[in-house]
Order: sequence, then structure tokens, then C-alpha cells
Amino acid sequence: MSDEVQLSKRLTWLLRHGAVQERIPISFEGFVPVNSIINHPKFARDFNFKKLQDIVKKDKKQLYTMRQNGCWEIRANKGHTIVNVGSNCFRPDLYYHHFEQMFMQELRAIENSRFVTYNHNNKYNQRNKSMSHSPTKTSHVSANGNKCIVCSQKFSNIQECLKHELSQHDIKRTKRPQSGLRSKVKAILTDIKTDEQQTLQKELLNALHKSEPGQELCCIFKHHRMNDEKLDSEYERIETCLYKELPPLRGLRLHPFGSFASGLALRGSDIDIYIEFEDTTRLRENYNPLAFNRINCCLHRSKCFSEIIPVRQARVPIIKCKHIPTGFSLDINISCPSSVNNTKFVRDLLQFDNRIRELITFLKIWAKQLQLIGRGNMTSYCLITLVLFYLQQPQSNQPAVLPSIKELQDNVPDNLIVGVNYAYQLQEKISPLPRELTTSKLIEGFFKFYRCFEFESFLISPYMGEAIPLDKFKRGEISFPGYIANNKTKQPFQVDCCVCVQDPFALSHNVGKSISQLNLEYFVTCINHACDVFEDVNISTDAQRYEALLYGIIERMAEELI
Repeated sequence: MSDEVQLSKRLTWLLRHGAVQERIPISFEGFVPVNSIINHPKFARDFNFKKLQDIVKKDKKQLYTMRQNGCWEIRANKGHTIVNVGSNCFRPDLYYHHFEQMFMQELRAIENSRFVTYNHNNKYNQRNKSMSHSPTKTSHVSANGNKCIVCSQKFSNIQECLKHELSQHDIKRTKRPQSGLRSKVKAILTDIKTDEQQTLQKELLNALHKSEPGQELCCIFKHHRMNDEKLDSEYERIETCLYKELPPLRGLRLHPFGSFASGLALRGSDIDIYIEFEDTTRLRENYNPLAFNRINCCLHRSKCFSEIIPVRQARVPIIKCKHIPTGFSLDINISCPSSVNNTKFVRDLLQFDNRIRELITFLKIWAKQLQLIGRGNMTSYCLITLVLFYLQQPQSNQPAVLPSIKELQDNVPDNLIVGVNYAYQLQEKISPLPRELTTSKLIEGFFKFYRCFEFESFLISPYMGEAIPLDKFKRGEISFPGYIANNKTKQPFQVDCCVCVQDPFALSHNVGKSISQLNLEYFVTCINHACDVFEDVNISTDAQRYEALLYGIIERMAEELI
């Protein structure tokens, strides 16, 4: 990604989402004073007046408008997502003539079944439309007439009253912003404040600050990762039990995959196992209910396994169970060999350079600590795919670390597994990473890359190594042979999701489809706070930086939201 594109994405994020967070004034229409950007300590080194003019002039998509209205101002033409514009962001002398738009939006908000009234202390009073018939619990308009709810000043009509409240008291009625995010942060904060979590945190921080410079990540990994030798030993016991307990199903082979097989297992991780039948004629192309049920019955009869739960309706049906002797939880499937091949690619990638292993391992720990991985959120594989895509993008003065999957497959014989080509070649197609590119710089680059990324507008495609505009993809204007060939007998890529992240090999599979809108908002907020950590001049050591990333972000969010 060129510097100009990176700057444009950063400007778009600021104008559409981040103005209030960065304490930059923004009008109701979305206009931001140019001086507030070029004089801001975080943006001054990247933007000046001429640079902003060049970005607007060269932008073929007409994403920005720049105007002179007493002072130079700029806005994003797609609008902003900032729900409540602060008092320091509203200028009545410039925006009174836009009052009609403001007033209509206020009336639409009042018509909603639930709304919130904000005062200058950011406190709210929640009303319910269904209670409007009650003489003691009425809406703001009927209760107060044309009187200001703050200073009680009377007005001849409701329009003048609303105009006064907006300009003088910074009151704006709208749907309750960030209520879901506030609840989520509060729940996570409660979870990490338990005695057990606090003890683990103290142990890690004590060890972290005593570690030698350059050994901080090793210290973190020691506390969060499983011991590889012990893990291998435990898996051998599990494998022996499964072969012993599944005698009715002759000719089967077990293939571990996921974090255990790739070497990314953290404490508390489960073990994923794919069961392959040597006599493939006994299985249909995908899911064989008979074999699935027989495995389920064998596990139920066994004394080595407990908590057996068959999940038949998932995209990949699995049997969840617990191996009693080792205490490990297992996810067993018989219909998805592609997972084994995905894991093989990740494992080979990690072995290529230890810095890539450290990058992915730390981000998994970071995501686990902030509860970014789980139900309704991204999977570990989705996070790894995001890291893969980030490494495929050129950064400022740095070429891309990895080529696209398409390039890795060029001139390599096909390796078709259930119709998907898992062929690739790493050794001759990836250049060694520059020595000066440390793991810390890779971590920082990941956060800064996704801070400006517009998830709602682009499909992330590691296969192509680029972000594909979703609107063009939906209209069929952008396609590629690999997707067409891969999609002949399968459902098309699911685009009606909050996040579209294409599997690097199974091109019709959206690995980000499980992410809800709330969790996308939470993920982006965590990314923004992570960037703030790297830009904080008061944080001078790696130990302080990693502490802030793992434990400080949720505290900062709680201060802002709760």
C-alpha cells in the first residue's frame, strides 16, 4: 500500500470515525477545521495544508470536500458515524443556516421508540415511547413544551427551543450510542477482575518488568503458551485412547489441526482432530451422518471421554468432548480435511521466520486477553488471516513481507482437496525479512494498518493480496479465475456480513462472517487504543508497552464508557 493511499485511509478514519476521540472539532455536517488537523500532535507530521489539498485533488472517488467557510474545512463525503457531537465541536455562528437538516434529524430521533437525552455532563435520561400516555412519564416535547430542559428559557416554538439546546447546552437526542459496547466492556472488566485473573496478571507483570531488554515477549509467551513437549505427550495419550475406543470404525487415521498442530496453542486451548477414513468410498463428499453417529456412540460408551456434545447443524459438524485422563477438550470432525491443509500452511509460514511466529502468538494472546475471540466474534483462524493479509501489504519504505497466495501458487502443481487447491511454495517465493524489522515493529504495523481499514467497504482477499471493493464484488465487476473455479459446486461468498475476510484457499468461505456489528466496533476500538499505546510518549520501554496493550486498553475503554 503506497504512502498516499495510507494517508488517505487515515484521513478517512479521522473524518468519519475518530474526530471526537482525537479531540478534533467536527460540525454537524461532518466538516473539520483544517488547522485542527495540521496542528494536531498525532497528525502534524503526516499532514499539512498542501498535502490535504493534493489528497482531495487527486482523489478520483470524490471522497472528500474541502471548502473555505471563514476558515478552511474538510469532510468525508460518505458522512461520519459520530453519534453525539461535543460542545467543543459545534460552532453556531457557522452552522445555524444548516438548522433545517439538524432539526429534521432531531425530530426523527424523537419519533424513535427509545431515545436518550444528553446533557453537558454526558448523563442520560431514558424514555420509552410506550409510556407516553402516562401523565407523569411523558416525552421531552410534551412534558416541557417549548421550554429549555436545562435553563428553563421559553421559546415561541419547538424549533427555536431545539436550536437553543443544541447550540447552548450541547443536547442532542438520538439513539443511545455505545450502550452495547459499554455493557460488553463492563462484562469483560468484571471477568478480568476476578481473584484468579488478578493473580495471573501480577505474576506476569512481575516477571515482565524483571526480564532482560529484548526478552519481554519470551516472558509473555512463557506465561501464556503451553509447553510443546508436554503437549505432544498429552496428545499421544489422547490419540491412543481414540484408536482404542473406536474399533468398530476400522481403517481410520487421526490428523490434529488448529493451534495445537501449528504450534500456536495457548493455555486453555482445545485440540482439533480430523478423522480420515482410509476407505474413502465409505464417506460422501462432505458429511456422512452414519459415521458421525457411530463415533458419537463409541465416545458415549467410553470411560475415557465425557461431556460429549454432537453439533450436527454447524457448517462443519463436530463432536465436542473432554478427554478425562488429560483434561483436554476435543473438537472432532470427519468432513473437513481442508482444516488440516490450512494448518499445514500456517505451520510452514511460522517456520519461515521466528518474527512471524512471535507476531501471531502475541496477537493471539492480546485478542484472548481482550476477549476478541469467541462466539459472535472472530475465530483464531480469522485473526491469523488478518495477520497474513497485513503482511502482504507494503508499508512505508518497506516492501510487502509476503506475496499473495495466487503468487505462491503460480507454476506449482495443484493440490486439490475437496475441490480446493492447497498448493503453494514458500521457500523460493518469499524474501528474507529485513533485519531491522523487529517483532515490535510488526505488531505496531498491524495495529496501524487496521486502524484506518474500512471493513464495511472492502473484502479482504489474501488470495489476491489486496482489498477488493465490496460494491464492485457484489455487482460481479471483480472476479478471478480461482474464485470461479472454486465456486462451481459451492455456495457463493457470503457478503451480507459485517466483516468479509476471504479464506486464503477456500475462496467461497468468509472466515469473518461470525463477527457481529457490536464486536466489530469493539475490535476497531481496541485497535485504536493499541495505536495510542505506541504513540504515547510516556511509554518508553517494551515492558511498559506490552503491559499497556494487554491490560491497559480495557481500563482506558472503561474510563471512557462506564
